[in-house]
Amino acid sequence: MIKRRSLLGERLELYSPIGLIPVDSFTGKAPLGRLRVILDVRDDQGQWRETGIKETRTPGEVIAYPGLGRRAAAMDPPRRYRVRIESEFYMPFYTKTLGGTVDGIEFSVFPYNDAVPPENYPGDPSQFPNYLSVVLRKVMLMPAPNYPFSAQVLVLRGRVINLLGKPIVGATVSWRVTETTLSAGGDVKLPGASAHQPGEFSLPIRPTHPDHLTKPQEIDAVDPRSNKSAKLTGVMIQQAVKSSQTITIPTP
Repeated sequence: MIKRRSLLGERLELYSPIGLIPVDSFTGKAPLGRLRVILDVRDDQGQWRETGIKETRTPGEVIAYPGLGRRAAAMDPPRRYRVRIESEFYMPFYTKTLGGTVDGIEFSVFPYNDAVPPENYPGDPSQFPNYLSVVLRKVMLMPAPNYPFSAQVLVLRGRVINLLGKPIVGATVSWRVTETTLSAGGDVKLPGASAHQPGEFSLPIRPTHPDHLTKPQEIDAVDPRSNKSAKLTGVMIQQAVKSSQTITIPTP
């Protein structure tokens, strides 16, 4: 991404090394409520620290950082950054194929100046669509327990805990029947919900067949840090949505 700004006869070029598109995983549309975006940088000791750099939001609600990496010495090595999102009604799901880790979306920032573009910026215009496909990334936001579902939506609520009874924040919860697929950088199965504080989840249930409401179903939960999982079996949806469910993942 690039933005040009004229200054008294000069041209200032501002590249953004990333453009994040937040998406409500339930509706497929722009998210509701407030979003707080945090930019971290990896320091020389390999630790992440918050930069305090404010993002730019385009009219299309793309989160960008124009000018990040701009410096006098364009031959400096690239630096590693990470974006984290805190949201009023969601938990972010950072897909690995889009540079995501458990804690955020990581990306490299190549230095540049007005004479030297970033190292990864395409010199051939025909390569620009591929460049944009790498820079522009969707961030899927999973409904949090306070998400304003409409009254007609069945919502399975509960908690994800470990063997000690402690909440597993960030655990993904899925009903296999209605998992959705994100086609960007490869097919990725999206869970239906992600556990918020204190391990609570709200999983929307959208039946597509009568059997979904009359026969036992399975609900899966995965701890992304340990990659351990657990499931609820024999779940009768219409009864289960009336009470809180607990999923225990066998992780310390």
